[in-house]
Amino acid sequence: MNTYLFKEINKDYFNIHFFVLKLFGISIKPVENSITGIMYKIYSVILFVLCFIGYPTSLFFFLYLNADLENATLVLCFLLTYILGTFKLIIILIFKRKITTFSTYIENEPFLPDNNRSNDKEFIYVEDAIRTCNNQGYIFHFLVVLIVVQRLYYAANDAGYDKQFWDFSTNTTLVKHVKSTPFYTVLPFEPIDFPYYEITVMYQTYCSATYGFVIGATDAIICGIMCHIKAQLLILKNCLKTYIQRGIYLMKEDKIDINIREFEKYQEPKVDTFNVHKVPLVFQKYVEISITQLMRHHQKILELAEGAEDTFSFLMLIQFLFSLALICFQLFQLSIYTLPSVKFFSMLSYLLLMLYQIFVYCYHGNEVMLYSLSVIDAVFESNWVMVNIKCQKSLLLLMLRASRPIKMTAGKFVYLSLESFMSIVRGSGSYFMVLTNMNARKQ
Repeated sequence: MNTYLFKEINKDYFNIHFFVLKLFGISIKPVENSITGIMYKIYSVILFVLCFIGYPTSLFFFLYLNADLENATLVLCFLLTYILGTFKLIIILIFKRKITTFSTYIENEPFLPDNNRSNDKEFIYVEDAIRTCNNQGYIFHFLVVLIVVQRLYYAANDAGYDKQFWDFSTNTTLVKHVKSTPFYTVLPFEPIDFPYYEITVMYQTYCSATYGFVIGATDAIICGIMCHIKAQLLILKNCLKTYIQRGIYLMKEDKIDINIREFEKYQEPKVDTFNVHKVPLVFQKYVEISITQLMRHHQKILELAEGAEDTFSFLMLIQFLFSLALICFQLFQLSIYTLPSVKFFSMLSYLLLMLYQIFVYCYHGNEVMLYSLSVIDAVFESNWVMVNIKCQKSLLLLMLRASRPIKMTAGKFVYLSLESFMSIVRGSGSYFMVLTNMNARKQ
């Protein structure tokens, strides 16, 4: 028995990532209960002020008050990440209705897998897209937790330093030992005595983790949309192999009195003896309907890709520019840290996270471009010689449209491709050499 015949794909493909965003004050879907909605809005505003405004501001003040190149580049790494995260948050809030529309769009026809349209592979393609999207989020969140834990370990084991303070009550100078914190910030109080040090550590840890989880969930949703575009292109290619079988199925659905064996011979007829004029007109009609459905499916895929491109293109441009600077600063940090040290490994994890982040965007964009082009080959390899002139013209139109591949861009300037990924890495390496030379001259 067909294992997928009665199987249904669980809808709400992005529910995990929507939940993560909601947990940190960003609700994509409206909260229905009025009282709960009011409480949630209050929670969101408090979280936004403390984390997404207050925390980057505290890093900015530290950067302003400390001119040391090592600390400056370290803080810049985190500050640029948080600014990028704030941009993503704003984009998500502005376009949350569109994101909900995208989510609903891919969870309904013609994007739902249909066993009677082609075969089991439709379910496999969609499940693979869901799994890839979820795994991307899990990997990103794991790396975020790893970085935060490493920074906490560094703070717990670092010797700290002594700092002089003026005591106004006794008009004397006091020397106090200052323990290291996981991240560098300037807060309204000195993180020295209990409970200020503990409050500082918890605040830095929570805000850093919040940013990491929000960015990870946002990236997973955007890349998830590209994963589903790829899945639909694979389904379309598969359907191009079975549109004659689909015509037979549609005839059965409409309870047309047919001889199954008589019509099944048209699925793999002998080309040299085949005459399309001998094919019953009723069968030709249903094959035309099947091919028309394919063309509509392709058009819906193009509409989804165009909507995603218009919504996220500017965000991708910001992502590329910030990634260029971030990887540069991270490489510089790694060059001045010694092995083995917690600082080195935490920065190495951070570098891997940034490379992974930009790689998944470029990889999925590259996959969408390649699979959209491969539709041309799928049309040519189909049984187009077995259908009438009208169907052949429709398939030719499909080929012409597929000759313009789906290209996801960063601000209409750069295509999301593996070539673009390598350009970012090379550019970051060039800027890294400039920073290294500047630091060597100062020494």
